[in-house]
Amino acid sequence: MIDQYLKELEKITETFVSQLAEVNYEEVELFIERRQHLCDKLFSESNHVEGLNSIQKNLLTNILSADNLILPKMYELRNDASEWLERNNQIKRQKTAYLSSYTADSFFIDKKN
Repeated sequence: MIDQYLKELEKITETFVSQLAEVNYEEVELFIERRQHLCDKLFSESNHVEGLNSIQKNLLTNILSADNLILPKMYELRNDASEWLERNNQIKRQKTAYLSSYTADSFFIDKKN
């Protein structure tokens, strides 16, 4: 079972890394969920057995080395989302200031010079 989980983890990691330039945040989230699910199974299974052998450990190390490629993409998407939220909040603040409510009994006097 451990070998099967490792192979599936390797497969989804390789597929994800090969498409890294085009992935969006939803695909990143899906990948992370699938990866976490497999890691949980691996952890559970390795506790029932004596752990991982050296071949399995090497394969897991190779899989985890892809994190060096994945993490910068995740940070990039996080920063993009943060910038989008900040722009959206700024637009809301400007809109609120522009459309601020005026009292009903007030009036404006426009005076030409």
